[in-house]
Amino acid sequence: MKKSIVYIAIIIFLSTFAQVGIAADKVDNNAAKTGSAEEAVAVVNGTKIPAQNLDRKVNMMRQRYMKMGMNVPPEKIDALKSKLLSNMIEQEVLFQESQKQGISVKPDQIESEVNKIKKKFPSDSDFHAKMKILGYSENSLRDQIRENLAIQELIDKDIMSKISITPEIEKAYYESHKDKFTKPEQVHARHILIKLSSDAGDAKKAEAKKKIDEIVKKLKKGADFAELAKTYSEGPSAKNGGDLGFFSHGQMVEPFEKAAFALKPGEISDIVTTRFGYHIIKLEEKKPAVVTSFEEAKPALEEQIKRDEAKKAIDPYIENLKKNATIKINLPKTPAVEKKATQ
Repeated sequence: MKKSIVYIAIIIFLSTFAQVGIAADKVDNNAAKTGSAEEAVAVVNGTKIPAQNLDRKVNMMRQRYMKMGMNVPPEKIDALKSKLLSNMIEQEVLFQESQKQGISVKPDQIESEVNKIKKKFPSDSDFHAKMKILGYSENSLRDQIRENLAIQELIDKDIMSKISITPEIEKAYYESHKDKFTKPEQVHARHILIKLSSDAGDAKKAEAKKKIDEIVKKLKKGADFAELAKTYSEGPSAKNGGDLGFFSHGQMVEPFEKAAFALKPGEISDIVTTRFGYHIIKLEEKKPAVVTSFEEAKPALEEQIKRDEAKKAIDPYIENLKKNATIKINLPKTPAVEKKATQ
């Protein structure tokens, strides 16, 4: 099964709180291994993966989708569970292999990671509150970190250490991926926005147009752009004098971007209409595209090549571990959602 780039990155570089959260599919190890067969959604070489762990993972994914303004449709739940369980099984076979190879994680390594996580919170109480939401105690969190670090060391030992990168490979990669080492053209602009909704009527359009025209007149008389933005702009950047900072192509809506990049430093645009309303743009500064030299790019380049090669190697590596493991899956289907009759 082809895994996502995100999942590979989690396996190889699991160390931050966000990654621990993504990989939160274990409760206390002793509890996980003493549950009944009925409670296990999978058994890997005798080690049970409890249904409650999978449910936690599903709920976390649902919360993540909700934060992005999306919901997981009921008919997609079984597919989501199947994929998440597959990831959990893969992590289990990796951890078991790390133990077969005698890989151990020192307590101070675990404490270092715990402390990194704690520093992300204003206080210990906030940390423990978050752990409770995720279904963790400090002990179960330490267990998860221990497994993640053991898997990371296994990947380093069996995959990363065997990747050989020659100067010729580096040079060829650089030449064929110049876009990755090119900082695109950027502009630094300010704007004044008078909002106008897409469904606005003629009266609202006329009112907004009158406002923006009055601002244009003030600018032509020499008024300071930043001060006018603070006074009249209806966008979130108004408090900063309309300052949008630097941005490159593709970061703004097309009419706004086209107008901004066409200006020279110090110039002010005509009125620009977007789906947000009427804008006036002032260009502060323009930076041309810059290509990072081969020598400057080498550290990042070597790391990227290793990651790319690791992604190619991880699939067959895990598949081989699964092939030689005894895996039993007992994933019940979600009861069908009754469909309402339509007229």
